[in-house]
Amino acid sequence: MIPFKELDAILARFYLGVRNKEGQEYEPDTLTGFQNSIERHLKNNKVVVDLKRNDDFSHSRKVLEAKRKQLKQEGKGNKRNRAEPIDTQEIQNLYDKQLLGSGKVCWSSLKDQN
Repeated sequence: MIPFKELDAILARFYLGVRNKEGQEYEPDTLTGFQNSIERHLKNNKVVVDLKRNDDFSHSRKVLEAKRKQLKQEGKGNKRNRAEPIDTQEIQNLYDKQLLGSGKVCWSSLKDQN
């Protein structure tokens, strides 16, 4: 059994230093996933504690949040696959080309227009 304050310090060091096999930093959400997995492991071993709310783990939470912010500033964790919304002119172009109007978009026609 590790006292909570000592575990808090261990977790803080872990969040700061953890790297993947190639030595690269993990994505911010992965670090949060680690926190959730550690909490689940503790609960499975009859140690009921809330790492996200218990005052004894405030230091590791602050370190984790600071690390997540740093990683985001470095460009990690950005949602790269998110679609960009189309603007009014693009919608009008679809109507003008008769690709919109019946509630259906003809994808093959869109492909041919490019």
